Amino acid sequence: FQCNPLVTGPTNVRFYAGAPIVTSDGFALGTVCVIDQMARTLHSVQLDALSRLSALVATLLEHERARQIEARRCANEAQQAHEELTAMAAAGLDLQAYIDADGVYRHVNQTYLNYIGATRGEVIGMAVKDRLGEATYNNMVGSKMARAMAGETVIYQRVSHFKVAGPRHMEIALLPVRGADGKVSGVVMRGRD
Repeated sequence: FQCNPLVTGPTNVRFYAGAPIVTSDGFALGTVCVIDQMARTLHSVQLDALSRLSALVATLLEHERARQIEARRCANEAQQAHEELTAMAAAGLDLQAYIDADGVYRHVNQTYLNYIGATRGEVIGMAVKDRLGEATYNNMVGSKMARAMAGETVIYQRVSHFKVAGPRHMEIALLPVRGADGKVSGVVMRGRD
């Protein structure tokens, strides 16, 4: 370092100690170093601390690399799921659900689950109002659901915001289902992307 600008220049460095930053597979990334304008001697505790600090830096860098790899993997999986949903929509696989007279989900198809990013167990037995949120239910769905429960076939369009599929322009059909006695026992919801 005799001709290094840190030594010959205005900083006037007279002391340097460094510990290599080495990955677990033996790749040297650089060093953790200390410098001073006075000549010094480090004792064994200080040398050990410098060595442990460089090992910590290597560990943090490897953890960050692993986090970035995992983030890319998750992004790729999300993109693949989105492409699968788009393919299903293009193939005419509608979202379908059966909602009983109390407004509770009793059946949903796999396409429905794929769009919302939930399992069957997370949906079946849940009220539509709870699943959609009170504001969405009251402002967009509630009056239409009431008409369908009264026996009217209701078809409308809306932009739905799905957890997995994102915002999608949907045609929603609410089809009343009648029991043997002729009374409406529920509604089949069909959503076409």
